[in-house]
This record gives sequence, C-alpha cells and structure tokens, in this order.
Amino acid sequence: MKTAYFILAGVLPEYAGKGVYSRLYSMRQSYVEKQGFNLIEMDTAEKNVSIQQILLKNGFKYVSFKPYSTGGSYAVIMAKWLRECPFANWYCKSMFQVKKFYVKLRYKPGYIKRFRI
Repeated sequence: MKTAYFILAGVLPEYAGKGVYSRLYSMRQSYVEKQGFNLIEMDTAEKNVSIQQILLKNGFKYVSFKPYSTGGSYAVIMAKWLRECPFANWYCKSMFQVKKFYVKLRYKPGYIKRFRI
C-alpha cells in the first residue's frame, strides 16, 4: 500500500480561521491522489483540536496515539484511505482508544517511561 505521510503544515496566527489550512490540505491531497497513493497519514498534537476537526471533516479517522519525544506532549495519528477503508469504524475507534490508554500508561509527556521495564 502506497502511503503519504503529511508533516509540518501550519498557518500563521493572523491567518487562522480563514480557510488557509483547509486549502493547503486540499492541494496536498490532490497531489498524492494524482501520484497513486492509497492512504494519507498525519499526526498532530493531542491538544490541537482545530486541526483534528479539519481532518475529521475531510474523512480522516483516529488510528493511533504516540508520545512526542520533544515538547512534553502526545500526538494523535489520523488516517484517510483514498479508496475504501479496509476496517470498520468501530475497529479504528477501539484500536485508537487501546493505543491511547497504553501510551499514557507507559509514558509521561516527553517520552519518559513511567516504569523501568
């Protein structure tokens, strides 16, 4: 499966809420579709709800969770299948919640292990 991973996109605060990020996303998706990719993955900070809402509106699903190694925060990983998603919605949601529980149990923010094992 050919996967595109979108990273490091942002908008200056004075342009926030004006549709700039949505337009940038749309251009990136058009490009990867033309290149024959099947899946787009993206991560964003757990607290960045505005980007998560944009991604949900564009057909993304929560699929995983991870600690960021810097910045002392966690990241949600979201995915969008450009053809048909091979998994049921309940499965994606369940796996996301399990991974989130595991990561928060295992790691403190900043990728610091809670236990010595």
